[in-house]
Amino acid sequence: LDVYPQSLPMACSQPPAATSQVGYQNLSNGSYVIQAGQVAHILGSRTFSGSIAVRSGGHLVVSGSAGIFGSVTIDSGGHYWRTSTTGFDGSLAMNGTVHIEPEGCNWFPLSACGVNVNSCENGRTIDGHDNRNSNACFNGSVNWTTHPHIHGNTLTVLGNVTIGDCGGGFSGGGGGTIRTTGYTTATCTLPSSVTIERCAQ
Repeated sequence: LDVYPQSLPMACSQPPAATSQVGYQNLSNGSYVIQAGQVAHILGSRTFSGSIAVRSGGHLVVSGSAGIFGSVTIDSGGHYWRTSTTGFDGSLAMNGTVHIEPEGCNWFPLSACGVNVNSCENGRTIDGHDNRNSNACFNGSVNWTTHPHIHGNTLTVLGNVTIGDCGGGFSGGGGGTIRTTGYTTATCTLPSSVTIERCAQ
């Protein structure tokens, strides 16, 4: 009788549900102190901007399609739940426990980017105001040394995004959406009219 080892399915423990504090179901930008017994979520395809302190017994849960621009402090006994693709740009003081989504568990599925890679421009560094009057996509990372004028359109980047000067608040036509499969780094505070989303290609 031949006996072959069999791989057993891995248990996928889920992050805790958000508690009932106002706004904790999906934190808005700002400053927060998450106390023992409290659970706050950052969900969706966006970048949170602000500061968060997680005290002992508190939990911060960040979806794989969200990112953080700011500072996070996890005290001893505090918990930080994230995926391997959760974006972060800022300072992280970790004295507690990090829970990273195990491969194959899919805590927070990303929405599809929905672009044809063959129709995309090449990713590159773009100097000056990049004036976009229609939706566009880039195959590769994009470094905008000065913020693009999006005119309410969607720019999809199959890679990382870097944005330099935000002066004028992306004033060319008012805001828009930047979708990226990677991480977003900005040397300035993005205006509320600009939405940063994560997607999968």
